[in-house]
Amino acid sequence: MRKPKTEPLPVFYLEDKVRRQFFRDHPFEAFRPVSIVEGREVEDEHPVRGTDWTRLAQRGLNPSPEDTVHFAVNLHNHHKMALSIAYTRAVAEFRSLRAGHDFANTFARMEAEAYGVVFPSEIDRTFEKEDAVYQSADRKVELDRGALLARKRWKAILDVDSGMGNFDRGQQYTRNWKQGIRPTYLPADELAAASEAAVQSMEQDYVAASRDFAKILSSNS
Repeated sequence: MRKPKTEPLPVFYLEDKVRRQFFRDHPFEAFRPVSIVEGREVEDEHPVRGTDWTRLAQRGLNPSPEDTVHFAVNLHNHHKMALSIAYTRAVAEFRSLRAGHDFANTFARMEAEAYGVVFPSEIDRTFEKEDAVYQSADRKVELDRGALLARKRWKAILDVDSGMGNFDRGQQYTRNWKQGIRPTYLPADELAAASEAAVQSMEQDYVAASRDFAKILSSNS
């Protein structure tokens, strides 16, 4: 007994046939940039469709290849046209609208240039992008060098000939402590006196403020 085949049946869409023929006739349309970014939700179908869609311009004056393909299939399915006639009409309207769009862009560019606008060429744009990349790399090197200097700025860099002498493991410090010699770099008496004076001045200001507040309360009552 022959074993049945488990291969899936081929999937055929009429749009694929029309799309292949369209790009055979218009190969340079495949080089136009198209955004392939997908959103969170599927975009709703255009409200102009079915029997109401009789002209390609109803979906915009600058149609895309996909609009042309769907328009040809729509004419074939909903207006009972032969596929060849529907494709011929869709392509003719597509070429007419695209020519009008190109003419509008050309004259808009000429008008802008007449007012002094300078449009860079693709080569100039490429050089600008290249210069921007080089400048960003140089800027990164400068930032890295600045961060390195900032880190080094707070490091203790001691000079060998700074007059500190040899390290005696704290013997001189212990000897001075036993003899009652205070270090000159810590004026403890002056620091304590200044602290006591600051505390006394704060207490006097507090007492004076309390007395004035009591006088205000007594006068109001």
